[in-house]
Amino acid sequence: NDYFKADRAYIFLHDKEKDVFIDTYEYDAPNVQCQMPTMPEIPASMLVRGIKAFNEAKVYYIPDIEQEKGHENYELFKERNVTRLLAVPIFKGKEITGFVSVDNPKESYDDETILSSIQFFISNSLATKEHQDQLRFMSYRDELTSMYNRNKYIRVLDAYRHQLLENVGAVYLDLNGLKTINDREGHEAGDALICAAARTICEVYPENAYRIGGDEFVVLVLNMEEAVFKEKICALRDKIRKQNISISMGILWKERCED
Repeated sequence: NDYFKADRAYIFLHDKEKDVFIDTYEYDAPNVQCQMPTMPEIPASMLVRGIKAFNEAKVYYIPDIEQEKGHENYELFKERNVTRLLAVPIFKGKEITGFVSVDNPKESYDDETILSSIQFFISNSLATKEHQDQLRFMSYRDELTSMYNRNKYIRVLDAYRHQLLENVGAVYLDLNGLKTINDREGHEAGDALICAAARTICEVYPENAYRIGGDEFVVLVLNMEEAVFKEKICALRDKIRKQNISISMGILWKERCED
């Protein structure tokens, strides 16, 4: 951004399922409004000219936004207060997975070489980050249910240790009859029961639930008033009952907790 003396530099990444480009990383010069909150994603249909330029010339340069008048991207640029633009694609093989761009460059704006030269480094960094995110997800998520696992649970407990916690709720849940189902109907049926229980628990506590054993789950919540905690417990019981799942529950709420 400094090299081009631009208003902003950013990376948009392509979401294939939604077919939109998402403003994933952005740097803004002082006194320049960040676009991420107001325009976090752009439909690919509005970037047809840019994508065509990426495929043909590997660069998309607009010296004057007025030359785009009449095209689908003109209003988009006007909304973002763009008067000049320089962008290069990010490729994965032959597929365009995103682009790097600078808005309103005031210097060296006819020099796309610096953007082109960092494509490899950006692509490599994004691939590394994606791999790290996958490893982190796998290390903290239960393989069968995708809810938080025992590793995450222990990490959370360690983080809470020696802290004074307030309005703390804990729920310990144990599936009833899992061994019988495994013995009578097979482990696939048992796994289906575990997954059904996990989905139900996560509907009520999406970010506070952990599978810590084969048929054992724990919920830990902080800064939740007792009345709200009890409402959620009632909701959880109702959902479990409707699923015809048998679970034993141990429940505790404390206003203050030092251990």
